[in-house]
Amino acid sequence: KIDVEGMALRVLRGGIETLRQVGIIILEVHGNEEFTGVTNLLESMGFIWQPIASNHMVFVKPPIKLPQYLGV
Repeated sequence: KIDVEGMALRVLRGGIETLRQVGIIILEVHGNEEFTGVTNLLESMGFIWQPIASNHMVFVKPPIKLPQYLGV
């Protein structure tokens, strides 16, 4: 889980090699600009996303399937 108070995009950009090795990321985003940057970056790496709570998102790289209880 990534919760870095508005710095998620910077953290993700600094961890590109690690992101290529993971299949699921849970993070909190703050504001439209961060949301757009984070989703653009992770979608370009093959992740799909789903909101799970206010400001919280889960990103998965298929073929991982989300459990039903994570859906909103």
